[in-house]
Amino acid sequence: FDVIAYSDRKKYTGKDQALHFFEHDYVFREAVWNRLEQTTHSISKFDFVFTPDFSLWVDLNTNFFNKESIFKTRFVGAYWQHCGFNVIPTVSWGNIDSFKYCLEGLPTNSILAISGMGHRKSVAAKKLWEYALRKIEEQKKPTMLLIYGEQEDIPFVRVPIKFIECFISKK
Repeated sequence: FDVIAYSDRKKYTGKDQALHFFEHDYVFREAVWNRLEQTTHSISKFDFVFTPDFSLWVDLNTNFFNKESIFKTRFVGAYWQHCGFNVIPTVSWGNIDSFKYCLEGLPTNSILAISGMGHRKSVAAKKLWEYALRKIEEQKKPTMLLIYGEQEDIPFVRVPIKFIECFISKK
């Protein structure tokens, strides 16, 4: 299937397509969270829908905002599943403390999607990215990882990986 960004959704039929939310929160937050029923109806044409990727942060002293983002992502995904959508869960994390809760509510032995953006900007970001991939594989045992981002070699991950071309590599 082709993967379409939420901001481009009106240009496509949805047939053999998956809708993703790997965009800045301001593009979808209001529509997805505050107008969930209306948005649900408008995206129902897509064969697959990723859960929204509400941002998590690494530099917050409190995990409140990150926990709220995880809650919103899981709630919307569960609602869309209840509505009969084929939902592809997304995995997000913030700082190292977020691993106490960021994988909760995700299925095991399933396809999972993650953003592959931003982990190349520093050594610390790269280490956190690698830690996350190991934790996801260890705890959730995904059947496949869909990574939104530029293709790269990830030799320590044993599950199949499919890279989704991101807006950077498209341009």
